[in-house]
Amino acid sequence: MQELFKVRGYYYERKPRMFKDSSLTRNEKKKIISNEKVGQAHIAVVQRQPAIAMAHSNKLWSDTFYQNTYGSSVEELLGSYLIYSYCVNRSKQLGKTLTGIDKAVVKYGNFHLARIIGSRLIGEYWRQFSPQLLAKHISDIEKNPDILRDDYDAAQIILKDIVEDLSNKDTSKLINVFKSDRIKQKLDGAMKKKN
Repeated sequence: MQELFKVRGYYYERKPRMFKDSSLTRNEKKKIISNEKVGQAHIAVVQRQPAIAMAHSNKLWSDTFYQNTYGSSVEELLGSYLIYSYCVNRSKQLGKTLTGIDKAVVKYGNFHLARIIGSRLIGEYWRQFSPQLLAKHISDIEKNPDILRDDYDAAQIILKDIVEDLSNKDTSKLINVFKSDRIKQKLDGAMKKKN
């Protein structure tokens, strides 16, 4: 797996701080990606289970999730990670300016937003697409991550509507909405309407 990522210019970190004492340049260090975040992104985007990616990352190491995740193509893993990474970076930019449910969406919803973007960009069933098509999307995102901005903005609206519905606009325990099984059902329904 490390070699497959390295060929694509990334450093796949199997163990935390694996590259801590390496002689990587500052730009190369920006290309270090942890196996856990790669796995969580894949569960959220490709397997369409963002609540599990967010709240139950320990399931990543169970036999079923491990096989479904790390037995996948490097294009699925890298593509889903890049989408998730964009969401994290965008939420850092927006988080300080938002309040209420809008803030919760960008604070707690990165895996959910990535799931929506993945569906809008590639489709619901990534495994139907060739590695070449996924590689093209990866290349486009690497060249200009902001090509995801319109999908991110649309995902924010979709997710906010779902969160408002599930929380009955009660903002006291919003994090629980993002961890619930019901959010997956609502997201699945919203993405089916899209297609």
